[in-house]
Amino acid sequence: MLLAIVRHGEAGYAARDHLRSLTDHGRQQLEQTAERLKLYGFNQILTSSYLRARESGDILARNLDLPIRILDGITPDDSPLDAVFALPGQGNIIIVSHMPLVSSLTALLCHGSDMAGPFFNTGAAAVMEMELPGPGLATLKTFSV
Repeated sequence: MLLAIVRHGEAGYAARDHLRSLTDHGRQQLEQTAERLKLYGFNQILTSSYLRARESGDILARNLDLPIRILDGITPDDSPLDAVFALPGQGNIIIVSHMPLVSSLTALLCHGSDMAGPFFNTGAAAVMEMELPGPGLATLKTFSV
């Protein structure tokens, strides 16, 4: 199983965090991320319900010709452990979410602890391989900023 964890592109400001939309630069970031992810053969995209993540996922879906759906439990304040258990157990999946969850989820999957994960710039992606999603079961293949 392959899993890419992607941080949404750069977003502008809005009165409510979940309504922040991508900037032009944020859209360009995701176009570039899509190019980098074409090599891996992903088959679906799961995204946070926040607008900027949905917009980021839509760009990836269009460029990679993949289905997309919202996955509960991957917003900025959600638990990385809950996110692991929300993941499908098979397939090659792209997750589009937010800091700090993308960092703590990567650390949890690769090291078994959600502490001291990598910093994700907007549009960054970590690609990992695992038999099943679970703490400490993934091997990081690549990290792009």
